[in-house]
Amino acid sequence: MRNPTALRITMAAALVVEFGGFLYDSFWHNQHLSEVAIPPSELLTVHGGIYVGQLTVLAMAVIVLARRTADSPTARVLWAVLCGGLLQTLGGALDMWSHGHGYEKDLYHNMIYAGAAVTVIGYLLLEVVGRRAANIREPHTTDAGAATDRQASAERAESASHVG
Repeated sequence: MRNPTALRITMAAALVVEFGGFLYDSFWHNQHLSEVAIPPSELLTVHGGIYVGQLTVLAMAVIVLARRTADSPTARVLWAVLCGGLLQTLGGALDMWSHGHGYEKDLYHNMIYAGAAVTVIGYLLLEVVGRRAANIREPHTTDAGAATDRQASAERAESASHVG
């Protein structure tokens, strides 16, 4: 993958937008009756942050997988993110349809939340995979620094034994 950090930052930003959308959605639903039929244009306004966030995460996973630029552990995590995003998108589409017809179904909301949970867990796993890959590529400076300190201590001890 050309820039795994950019992928993780973009996904993190998309998840922040998405969960900001969830907060706005909760606030909006507390102020309005949910049983009233809501036209799709108003739903796009209410759920816009959720849709933008989830579609960005989904697009990032699809692009990286389609280009085959991800290493094997990253690709496996991205497949999980893709499945979570598809579940969430399907739940969102069904929820929009049901709102437009004047009712809500808990199953559709649960699909959205389950898909969101999978994408968040996938993002966290991407962080783990990315940090492990970075640790493998970079030598541990703390180990090298500790070895240098031990060597300097041994040299001081040796020189002190020659003086006395």
